[in-house]
Amino acid sequence: MFEYFTQTGAWHQYRANLWLTGSPDPDYVDLAFNGKDIILIDPERNDIWVCPPNSKYLTPYFREVMPWQVKRGDYYVGDGIGIAYDGLTYLLRKHGGVTKFSGNSRANVRQLKFSYRAPGKARLRPSRIITAANSPLFIVERENNRVLAIDKKTGQTTHFVFPKGSDLRGLAPIKDGFVVVNGNRLVTRRLDTADAPTAEIHPRSFDQRLDGIGIPVPGGQLPSHLGVFPGARRLYRYGIHAGVDFFNGGGNKVVMGTPAIAADRGKIIRIDHGFKDMDAPTFNRVMSQCARDHTTSDHNEDLFRGCQVWLDHGNRMVTRYAHLDRINAKLKKDAFVNRGDTVGYIGVSGTGQNLPGKAKYPHLHFEIWLDGHYVGYGLTPGETLGVYEDIFGR
Repeated sequence: MFEYFTQTGAWHQYRANLWLTGSPDPDYVDLAFNGKDIILIDPERNDIWVCPPNSKYLTPYFREVMPWQVKRGDYYVGDGIGIAYDGLTYLLRKHGGVTKFSGNSRANVRQLKFSYRAPGKARLRPSRIITAANSPLFIVERENNRVLAIDKKTGQTTHFVFPKGSDLRGLAPIKDGFVVVNGNRLVTRRLDTADAPTAEIHPRSFDQRLDGIGIPVPGGQLPSHLGVFPGARRLYRYGIHAGVDFFNGGGNKVVMGTPAIAADRGKIIRIDHGFKDMDAPTFNRVMSQCARDHTTSDHNEDLFRGCQVWLDHGNRMVTRYAHLDRINAKLKKDAFVNRGDTVGYIGVSGTGQNLPGKAKYPHLHFEIWLDGHYVGYGLTPGETLGVYEDIFGR
């Protein structure tokens, strides 16, 4: 984490994250400032952390309970995508709910009631939450091209509608209004210029090249866990996740050998016939390189993807199917496949789980590339989830 000093125009390192023992790695998806410390939301480890300056250690809000171990009475922030602070902590959940907390440590944190209702009937598509003292609670809805302003005492909500071609990102409260990043512009809106509650919103339209593509697992559906989407950190290899992982569960039936199917018609531009996975010495050497370089090189990332098939769908769109146990031996490079055709069979290649005694957690790693970037590149977790919901449906 870095901080920028406006007086000097200089950047300084605020904190370098330390390794934690155990799994999963923390994934800090948003931060807020309480006037003294940084506050981090970590859905992977189901906690909110206080990060004092010049401290090696973070202080948790809650007794740590992993998301899959939550029981009645436990706090749950595993669906959190944003956090804001004004003396109280506001957690934005991925489907638009907001939870309010008082206190900032295990001893004094309390969950408080908070409710609001957005104008109109559109489904909430939240991506960011921001507030400040003496300002409303702002929620940016990138996919809806809208900003919500919520009175923190009454829950009364107004909205600010933006044109269809907008690209709403970061927001900063100002006196009697806000400034929002809209594409390459800064746009100012005053609170007294809110749109009528009945004003029609203009949702974003996603790239038409993605229209009609399907889930690459038979009968599958989009996962709900943010940690398996593009942009999620992979701290163990100093890398960034570039695809969506389809594991068993959550509506998906995935075991070793489950077919991986083409998301759409395309030409095979890579198919790993005769694939040989990394052995233990190679895997350990690659992991050591990542630790030494503090990054995952393109070559090493390709090794981590394991056995793969790539399809070119034209118009600079490519899909990748990785961690396969084996490819469909009937297919050859430069052949065409149709949507739903089997391109390979799901496995664990490239993950290290293929090593003796570790064959577990089979899953399909699926990437979509447009114009040389994976879909989700440069977006927050909440924004990426919104894009994939547009592609595949909620």
